[in-house]
Amino acid sequence: PSTVKPVVMEYRNGRYEAVEGRGVWGSHKLRSRAGNGEMVVTLTGRAGPGVDVDFRQPALWQASAIEAQTRNVDIPFLTDTSTLRISARHVGEDASVWVDGRKVDASARCEAGTLPDCDEEILIVEFTDDPAPGGLHFLQIQNPQGLFSNDLMFFSEQADPPARAGNLIMSGGAFTAGQFDNNWNKVELVGSVDEAAGAVRAQVDNPHDDPWRVQLSHAVLVTAGQEYTLCYRARGQGVRFMTAYVDTNLDDWRNLSGGQHRADLTLAWQSFSHTFTVTETDLKARVAFDFAQSALDVWIDDIGLYEGDSCGMP
Repeated sequence: PSTVKPVVMEYRNGRYEAVEGRGVWGSHKLRSRAGNGEMVVTLTGRAGPGVDVDFRQPALWQASAIEAQTRNVDIPFLTDTSTLRISARHVGEDASVWVDGRKVDASARCEAGTLPDCDEEILIVEFTDDPAPGGLHFLQIQNPQGLFSNDLMFFSEQADPPARAGNLIMSGGAFTAGQFDNNWNKVELVGSVDEAAGAVRAQVDNPHDDPWRVQLSHAVLVTAGQEYTLCYRARGQGVRFMTAYVDTNLDDWRNLSGGQHRADLTLAWQSFSHTFTVTETDLKARVAFDFAQSALDVWIDDIGLYEGDSCGMP
């Protein structure tokens, strides 16, 4: 159409500004006009001079030897002084810091030594303002006019994390979708734990004083000061009890749910819920159920952990 008019823009000061003449657009306005067919938008990127084979990409990982083998990755926590202590290589002077894909007001320095060769490869990242909201974030570092690092996950407790709706057991706790073997962990020292007719059946061959010797568990993230409710349905082969709880997982198994919660079972299916407040943030905690108190079998289904004092959909 004769009304078509080309406009050349540059991204400056958090918005798109016309190179010649007047005109300012926000990203929402551009997307809206493009979506309505009112504008055709072509974006052009530019590589800086520090991206060829003579410039190494920064690398970030948790503060440990890069070759160390471990079952658990210790995700770094932002300190009360708004710093992160991590391991890093090839970070240059005046590198910029990015959180969740956005550049932030922060700086990077060696704990000891001089960039880019920090002693013991330990880097300190200092934030002017704490990332908001609290919770999990992703850190990147970009060398001046150069390459970005990998993403490194970190956790901030300096602000409240956003509320999490629904079942916090990510794979779900209704055993009708075949997710059991790939996502749930089990201990079968004196019995077995398997799917059975859309539920999970725990069979105990030899009751034991250590009830965790037949166990079902699932990893879950919990945060300090948050109220949670653990919900499930269960029945027994007869009258018996089982226990349910949240703990710190490998390798110290410290209880986070105010103790072990008892469920008294009968032949009929019953719904159970246990509400408690966690006093400690744990990114690799777990929900666990112990069954070896009795030789009578247990069936369990519709397992969910929810923020707040009520149950939701598993």
